[in-house]
Amino acid sequence: MNLFIFPTMTRRKTALILVTGMLTMILMLSFIVGGIANSVQAQTPSPPTTTKDIFKVIVTLIGLNKTTGDIVSFVNVDGITQVKSFNAAKLISIRGNNGPPGILFSFPNATINSGAKFRACTMIVKDLLMSCEKGRNSVALRPEFVDMDLSSAKSIKLSSPSPVDKTLGK
Repeated sequence: MNLFIFPTMTRRKTALILVTGMLTMILMLSFIVGGIANSVQAQTPSPPTTTKDIFKVIVTLIGLNKTTGDIVSFVNVDGITQVKSFNAAKLISIRGNNGPPGILFSFPNATINSGAKFRACTMIVKDLLMSCEKGRNSVALRPEFVDMDLSSAKSIKLSSPSPVDKTLGK
């Protein structure tokens, strides 16, 4: 039985061709295996991000109109209060017909923990009407949203004048 493919070749040439072929296949196999090993490299974990969550509340004033007059809005969280005052007509003219106006309250220099309770209130000055809503700081890196319906604002209870105020004519 003749194991050589080409009977006219000498054994030495045939052996040389077989060895060259085997070395070529081994070399190609090493490139293939090396390429697969390199493409499945483990990823190093990225360092944790230190994104600071600035606590923000957007209060949307529903039921506000040009005749409302001056309004005072505030948000209190962890004993820190941000206060803003506006004239309703000017606030509406800035916003236009793009829905109810919203007021952004930001607490950049405070660390407010997730789950912290906050209170947002708006007072209509001329009628002494106030509407308040409560909320909690969520874990999401986004502002908290409060929809404030001013048509449900309640009258602020004023205390009766003290005897000192009556004598001073107040």
